[in-house]
Amino acid sequence: MDDLAGIPNEIDPEDVVLVRLVVEAIYFPKHLSKLNDYLRQAEEAGWKALVGAIRKIVEGERSLAAFEGLDDEDRRIVTLILRGLDDANELPDVAIAIEPRKAGLTIATLLLAMRSGSAQAAQSLSSMIEGMAGAGGDMTYVGRAVVDIAKGERDPERLCRNIGPTGSRIIQHVLEELGKRELN
Repeated sequence: MDDLAGIPNEIDPEDVVLVRLVVEAIYFPKHLSKLNDYLRQAEEAGWKALVGAIRKIVEGERSLAAFEGLDDEDRRIVTLILRGLDDANELPDVAIAIEPRKAGLTIATLLLAMRSGSAQAAQSLSSMIEGMAGAGGDMTYVGRAVVDIAKGERDPERLCRNIGPTGSRIIQHVLEELGKRELN
């Protein structure tokens, strides 16, 4: 997309999910209802210009020139959506939207509860791993590493072999938390 040249590929972590949801809904219409629900809430929160722009994109608009009136933040989000539609490899990684310490604590807690026989924890962890796999990118490898941890693997080098910095921090926090709790 030539009209995207020179636009920075930056995004706030909280907008990553929105960008990916828009692209996913366009490519997989079964997700349109989830996107429409999100857009209704965003419009109610005052994001009318961005919601209008996203609706134009969903309807087929692909020229960045059509969005000249947006403020810088909204234009950056629209740019990333258009880039993602043009090339899925340009989509921002979901891993940047995740706080590694919280994610590590949550995963470790679920792993320990699952080991203690909690079917609910096992289901929650399974859903989380499915979500990671569906998110793609680095999160796919984080999900695989969590499966390996559940099977007993504890070597951080082996677990983080294909994982980027944010995902590696998540795995490190999981291992640290498990280490603390398994000693008690």
